[in-house]
Amino acid sequence: MKPPYNPYEFIDGTTPNINVGRFEYFEGSLKAAINAALAGQESPFVDIVLGGSRSFQNDDNTLKLKDSDTWGTESGWVSLKMASNYQGFFYLITENNDYFGDNYVEGIEGIFTSTNEIADELEGQWPTVWVQEDYAGTSITMFGLDSGDYISIDLDSLSSKAAQMRVRIGGVDYFDNSEIDADTWLSKLWIRKWNPDHVSSLTQDEIDEIEGGGGVYIPPPITPTVCPIGQAPNEFGICVPIETDPDPDPDPDPDPSEIEVSGGAMLIVLAGVVGIIVLAVRVA
Repeated sequence: MKPPYNPYEFIDGTTPNINVGRFEYFEGSLKAAINAALAGQESPFVDIVLGGSRSFQNDDNTLKLKDSDTWGTESGWVSLKMASNYQGFFYLITENNDYFGDNYVEGIEGIFTSTNEIADELEGQWPTVWVQEDYAGTSITMFGLDSGDYISIDLDSLSSKAAQMRVRIGGVDYFDNSEIDADTWLSKLWIRKWNPDHVSSLTQDEIDEIEGGGGVYIPPPITPTVCPIGQAPNEFGICVPIETDPDPDPDPDPDPSEIEVSGGAMLIVLAGVVGIIVLAVRVA
């Protein structure tokens, strides 16, 4: 099943402003998603092909394929296909500085500024890819993949199970299938799946009244717990009386270690509040 929206809708990592159904974003790394598929576990990817010289970088969200001209060391290759009901948005850069500009079949060609601005250019343009050649000695492309779409890279055409360079969207290839023959980095910007069974806790009328534009549901802000004077939030966000010494010792020169302990206690309280807020946002 494919999600009811294409990858360039809600490209900024949001979800539709509707009562039933939502996008749920994969919180694991690119490496975790690949390893899960290789282990036969539930994963955003199927039909994984992986080999040659490679490594993971950027908190395991970037796969580097290394081009090797050394005897006995193979250049890297990878092939990833989006599983049913999943979509992904990816950033690909290579040291072959003319590659994407010379080999894309059709798409948006521009000057790289930031991933956010390129996403703005791609929004509403599905299906297509964005490319730039010769950016500081590199070439860049950004693209989305829907369920069943795939990317396949084989730097030196060593694997019979991977294409030389292919981004196939809806059965259409967006690059000529030729060797990159240079170090290449594939990064995950986001991966998501569609949950058709999610029901919002709000009514449709309440959702329609939410401001924010773009048909995007923006949850109401979470206000930190503010307690009356003499009370403080505990680890559950509940206001409780602050414990005081019934017979304080008026020491005009407190011991520095006592000040550190008090400061540490305050940090623990603040960390608890922040944790509750983050949990509340995720649950919402």
